Amino acid sequence: MTRVALFFVVFLLHWVIQFIAWSYAARSVFFHYVWDVVAAPVFYLSRSLANEYFWALATGNSLLWAACITYFSGRILARR
Repeated sequence: MTRVALFFVVFLLHWVIQFIAWSYAARSVFFHYVWDVVAAPVFYLSRSLANEYFWALATGNSLLWAACITYFSGRILARR
């Protein structure tokens, strides 16, 4: 159950941070750098599709990040 909770917490946190970083990327260098980190890899691979399918790509990107962090945290905690 803790992995499910971790997955949803990471998903929501990443999604919100991604949206805030995207909305302030043009105004601030800090948020531009944050956007560069949280937008990887989906937005860099999608190129021109990002304009048309932003919300779908943002959700998919957050799902990918949440799945990876949940998987690797489970492996790290299993070693202990």
